[in-house]
Amino acid sequence: MFVKFLLCVLVTKLAKGCLYDTFHNTSVTLAGVRGPFDTIDGCFGPENNLERVSRIQILNETVPILYEEAFHDLDYLLDVVLEGDGVREIRPGAFKNLPKLYLIRLKRNQIREIRGGVFNNLSLSELSLVSNQIERIETTAFDHLPNLNIVLLSDNKLTKWDPNWFLGSPQIAMLNFESNLIERLPTRAFRNVRGVHVVNNRNVSTTIHLNDNKIRTIDDEAFDGLVSLGWLFLQRNEIDVFNQKSLGSLRQLDWLRLDHNRLQCIPERLVVVAPNVKYYLEGNPLTEECIAKFDIKTKSNGSRINKVNFTIDSSFFG
Repeated sequence: MFVKFLLCVLVTKLAKGCLYDTFHNTSVTLAGVRGPFDTIDGCFGPENNLERVSRIQILNETVPILYEEAFHDLDYLLDVVLEGDGVREIRPGAFKNLPKLYLIRLKRNQIREIRGGVFNNLSLSELSLVSNQIERIETTAFDHLPNLNIVLLSDNKLTKWDPNWFLGSPQIAMLNFESNLIERLPTRAFRNVRGVHVVNNRNVSTTIHLNDNKIRTIDDEAFDGLVSLGWLFLQRNEIDVFNQKSLGSLRQLDWLRLDHNRLQCIPERLVVVAPNVKYYLEGNPLTEECIAKFDIKTKSNGSRINKVNFTIDSSFFG
């Protein structure tokens, strides 16, 4: 009788297809499946006619923890979107055996930490963790994501930039870490990032958003390892010195914004590498000598400042 009971329990677990119950009567919008699927219990797996689901969207529900195998063994799944669901924690293995997964968007949640083993080895192209409370990202958290193009982590609480992130993730074309609390760019900060690469058969220069942080120090050789870069946004930080040694191997920078920092001047080599920088130095306590030397254009000296639309259509990377 006891053996029969254990067998019954085992069959129930297998039928649910979950190691742990992540979802409890959770409202969901699905694409790619037939039939009325308004709510979900347990997890998302191939059982219960979900084997062909292509998109999972959960908005403004209560999902505090994404347990291991919360999403697993779905061969057609492309997008996972959880916004405003109060997610506090993502366990390693929450996204398992999802060979076509393209997008994970976990916006407006309460995540504090990104651990290794959560996203590694997925086929992801875009990862959005915007508007959480992320304070810590383990060094290996973004490793071995061979298709990753876009990483969005704006509006969080990061204080440190880890130069060892993104090992084995060579296709990153956009990093957006604006509106965090990052204080320093260390030596070889982007050692695992390529400045130019091919996306959808076109050459793409990498864009890095670090504006609206607390950056004061840019270490010597901070950009060493890069030869060229697309757009670099460093406006509205607390940078008081930009040493030419910080550039390292960097030889070409398409656009650089340094407005609204604490700079008194910039090195000559920076103007050679990024000529447009002199149009984006508004809001710095520049010396008159510096303004005259580089013919810097600011509102205060009556010169016209060129404006550029820096928006990027993420579908370019799709």
